[in-house]
Amino acid sequence: MNITIKKYREVYLLILEGELDLYHSHEMEKLFQKLCDRGATRFVIDFSGIRYIDSSGVGTLIKLKNMGTRRGLSLMFSGITGEAYNVLNLANLLDFFPRETDFREALKKLSARDTSGSGKGETGEN
Repeated sequence: MNITIKKYREVYLLILEGELDLYHSHEMEKLFQKLCDRGATRFVIDFSGIRYIDSSGVGTLIKLKNMGTRRGLSLMFSGITGEAYNVLNLANLLDFFPRETDFREALKKLSARDTSGSGKGETGEN
């Protein structure tokens, strides 16, 4: 799995590509934790590049959502289509995750909460 990180104002956009499965879900969790430890509080996770997701991937998403809730983070998903949509729908979890069809809409919603006025546009960040 490949994860691209971009920052738009105070929102971190994580663009996932490939497979979110037993072999890669820990990588996602570790990255999320690292960003949280650095003070990140707003996230959009984009699934438009996900080709496959298994129960480990679903478990990681639930864990991230719960971690976000406990810490008071803003977390939104986008681009849930195809395989990811089918799996989350089958697990009856589509309504569990705040989501938008497109990551741009999710960024707008989370950026609207930005009262600091800092930053404009996207910048790449690893």
